[in-house]
Amino acid sequence: MSESVLSINASLRELANQIIQLDKKIILIFAFNCTGKTWLSMEYKNITKANNSNNHAGVYYNAYSEDLFYWDNDAENEGRDIKLNVIPSSLNQFHSSIDENKLREKLSIYKSKFNFVLKIYEDSSKGIEYIRFYLKTEEAKDDIDYIKISRGEEQVFIWCFFLTLFDIQGWTGQQNSHFFIDDPVSA
Repeated sequence: MSESVLSINASLRELANQIIQLDKKIILIFAFNCTGKTWLSMEYKNITKANNSNNHAGVYYNAYSEDLFYWDNDAENEGRDIKLNVIPSSLNQFHSSIDENKLREKLSIYKSKFNFVLKIYEDSSKGIEYIRFYLKTEEAKDDIDYIKISRGEEQVFIWCFFLTLFDIQGWTGQQNSHFFIDDPVSA
């Protein structure tokens, strides 16, 4: 590992330790893109996890959270079965408890032009398999034209999805000492 990378890691560790020692309920850190906010969130997570018998002490929303979703553009069928797939993670066990109406309510402030359908696995403990989007002017039915939403709309949807998880009783469990939100919607 290069000396500059070691120096950056040491600096992030020092900053994360300083943040942990602050006696504040809310801490806002502003930094431009590409300055290491996500690295800081991971360093913070590593320290708090090490201080908690190697168990997560908090909940994190960052680039890793957004990466739990990826598009299947269904190129073979000219996009007729386009959907946003959900990568299995430790959060899947809570997906079946998501209230779609609460998710729609959280999205409403953004005045989105789309609606959505969550596809839960047959074994609901596996969570959500994928999400399909359609225009609000359409009705959800089998022969509807599903759409791909823009990158900005996708980020807003994922942020609202994450916020809806907070409404689920027991989601955070022992991980309720802090919430680290890194760049919720930067688009």
